[in-house]
Amino acid sequence: MKGIELPINALIIIILALIVLLAILGLFYGVWPSSTKSVNIETAKNNACQILISMRCLVGPETIHISDFDADEDGVVGDPGGWTQGTPCPTLATNGAIGDNLASLCACYYNTDNAQDCKTNVCGCST
Repeated sequence: MKGIELPINALIIIILALIVLLAILGLFYGVWPSSTKSVNIETAKNNACQILISMRCLVGPETIHISDFDADEDGVVGDPGGWTQGTPCPTLATNGAIGDNLASLCACYYNTDNAQDCKTNVCGCST
């Protein structure tokens, strides 16, 4: 008696089905990185601006620390200040924002060059 034989076509279909199944599982479990940077930027901005607004926009944006986002693009998340490692975004040299704070976020991602611009145009503080 012969054993059960599978034609080559059936094997190929089974292998392709397994690959598709693994790809779908990979999407659900986050094997492939998603493009959530813009969401993280918006979340970081909203959280920092909420703090600024809760302080009635009376403090400077450089005093609002962002602990969960690399606002100055230096490769270190949540650094309180100073040049650490990597190269921060170039606009920091012009507005004096150093570290992961609201001023750095405004300078690096929203192209503001001063504190008032950051408060008004990014966070919506009234002048």
